[in-house]
Amino acid sequence: MKLFRLYLFMMLLISPTLLANPSSAFFYNPQQFDVLEYHVQADMTAYPSKYTEGRVMITLSWDDADNIKNFYFHALGIEPDSVFFNEKKTTFSEEVDGEGNQVYKVTQIPSGLEKDIITIYYHGEMAIEDSKMAWGGVHFDDNLLYSMGPGFYNPEVSMTSAWFPCYDHPSDKATTTFEFTVPDSVTIVSNGILKSVEEIGDLKKFTWEMQSPAATYLLNFAASSDLVGTKVWEFRNQPVYVYSHAEDTTRCQFVFSKVKEMVEYQEKIFGDYPFEKIGFVISEKGSMEHQTMINIARGVLTRAYSKHDDKDNTVFHELTHQWFGNSISPKDWRNTWLNEGFAEFSETLWRGRNDKSLYLKELQIDKINYIPKVAMREKYCPLYNFIESGVSNYPRTIYDKGSLVLGLLRYEIGDENFFDLIKAYYSKFRYQNLNTDDFVNFVNTYLDEDLDWFFDQWVYSKGFPKLDIIKYTYVDPETKTTMIEGVKITQTQEEEFGLFTNVPFEISYRDLDNNIHTKILTLNEKEQYFDFSTVEAKKFLFQLDTYNEVVSIIQIVSSSTTTSVQEEIAERPISVYPTVAETSVNIDLKDNLTGQIKIYNAASELLDVIDVNYSKQIQLDVSKYAAGLYFVNCEMANGAVSEPFYILR
Repeated sequence: MKLFRLYLFMMLLISPTLLANPSSAFFYNPQQFDVLEYHVQADMTAYPSKYTEGRVMITLSWDDADNIKNFYFHALGIEPDSVFFNEKKTTFSEEVDGEGNQVYKVTQIPSGLEKDIITIYYHGEMAIEDSKMAWGGVHFDDNLLYSMGPGFYNPEVSMTSAWFPCYDHPSDKATTTFEFTVPDSVTIVSNGILKSVEEIGDLKKFTWEMQSPAATYLLNFAASSDLVGTKVWEFRNQPVYVYSHAEDTTRCQFVFSKVKEMVEYQEKIFGDYPFEKIGFVISEKGSMEHQTMINIARGVLTRAYSKHDDKDNTVFHELTHQWFGNSISPKDWRNTWLNEGFAEFSETLWRGRNDKSLYLKELQIDKINYIPKVAMREKYCPLYNFIESGVSNYPRTIYDKGSLVLGLLRYEIGDENFFDLIKAYYSKFRYQNLNTDDFVNFVNTYLDEDLDWFFDQWVYSKGFPKLDIIKYTYVDPETKTTMIEGVKITQTQEEEFGLFTNVPFEISYRDLDNNIHTKILTLNEKEQYFDFSTVEAKKFLFQLDTYNEVVSIIQIVSSSTTTSVQEEIAERPISVYPTVAETSVNIDLKDNLTGQIKIYNAASELLDVIDVNYSKQIQLDVSKYAAGLYFVNCEMANGAVSEPFYILR
């Protein structure tokens, strides 16, 4: 056997491709090892300096014990000093992953035991990501030394390896034991349950233990000489603390007072809370769903308190991640929309839990955020594998469009099926890793229905429908009221986006008796005509893309009105720019027009009337308008033209 292993070792030196390559951030590659536990003994007595030294004992198993194996680990900023395999010193080498990022390799023959232990000694300065948005890594600000798991621009995404060596990839989850040694004036909090605090002269050792496996990017710590815990609830016999500076305890008591209500609602719609503890820590940099010890940005705390908002969406969002992102985790970062889309969508459910109109209003906010500003800035990237569009590791698309897509899925399959599906999805995949294909296959199997068309166009593909709309009108001979005869809708999006099908498009209108009607049109072709001659729909009370039943992912590029199906307006008499504005828009008049230009909001409410007297250009001050969709309406002898514009704040 020894001779065979020596021969195999030589063969692998000649042909290293026989061993599995490490997974890279945006490509999951199954490994020969499975990390079971990280036991970290970290000396942080240099606080508030970022210098640390220590060792991590990594317990792992192998896919089999007969062949030579590679174990990979990452270390960013900190330096690995030495490596031991089952207490025997061994060698390690510096390699690169499939995306050219640094990774360390330990090559060993498994012991044949059920588990092996690789121990890594390390020292150095705990790093933050080297980018224009230094978010991931270890920070010291506002008298708090703390870590943030992922980086917005870090090539490996996860940055937990900035404070201890680990296989820093979301596909491999492990339990953790953290022993932190700090000055005796410092308190340090982390994942899981605080098992002990030991006084060692003028030092203290805090031991935190988490029995629920976690992806490395969900691990964190926070240390300060001014860190106190505010108890806001008790969950499963464990106090729920919000850790903050003493000056923030009153704010914490108020802002987190509804955590009990939030978790009870989440358990109702998702299933049982997956972990042993709920905890929060207030940090300056941002909010992040670290497992059982959630970071909430101090700015969020201050804003919610000043607005007297104890049902803050951010707190609910990060709590939802404990189910979607933490318990169910992605195999690699191409699939992050399954984290952020679910968490963002959960905010709409929370706000609308007692009133569905508020749910639809929250979805509308996601749409206003996404179309057109975010979509354009992020190059209309798809939800899956967005990184190929050259965006950050956390593009806003995966939040806003992810939420909107789940809203469309709810509309497509109905409320009962949707909420049963979400519970079943969580029940099946809890504590596991999956990719988007796994989710799609589960949906199809659970519903016994082929929804590949839905995910192909909304998840795997770029863009969304862009619509040119023409409304045809006639004059009712009895009432002399201008009515809608029909609507032609043309999909005009970029060719690379393709044709979208089964797209719901909601319109609302009033009849002659002022009764409101809502109708859902289904877009399936590049150009479609919808006949309204059999209904009574008033022209100026005919609303496009309303949100009474569904919020669709579409953009109205242009909307015009003509008095005849055959007599379409060849040239717009006005142009409006910019179409996405903050303070003002320009209205250019193609002809020397006289009369009036009217400004309407998306609900067809008249906001402004502008007298036109042979003007060539009008500058419209929109600073007084709220964010949303608006129309500039120009009436002519043969009809009217409406040009849309958006206001973003």
